[in-house]
Amino acid sequence: MSRLKRPKGSNTVEQGGKTTAIRTDKDTAAVVPAGPVDEIDRAIIRLLQRDGRSSNTEIGRALDLTEATIRKRIGRLVSDNLVNIVAVPRRTRSE
Repeated sequence: MSRLKRPKGSNTVEQGGKTTAIRTDKDTAAVVPAGPVDEIDRAIIRLLQRDGRSSNTEIGRALDLTEATIRKRIGRLVSDNLVNIVAVPRRTRSE
């Protein structure tokens, strides 16, 4: 593990002219390179951005991949802090 300085709140560092996604331990400044994001990961992210409630099965069908593959890739993206799953409340008409 290398120790690198990064901007507060950033999930990337630049090293040797290459930007790398990272994850950090809460208690240390150690930086662990996250797994690479390939074209399949980008496609999964795009589909989730369009409809965050899509099931892994629906995403798998759209990309011609198995549900297990989608589940594992989403799990890795989340654990490597490359994507966050959040709920955004809608404003009601009365507000």
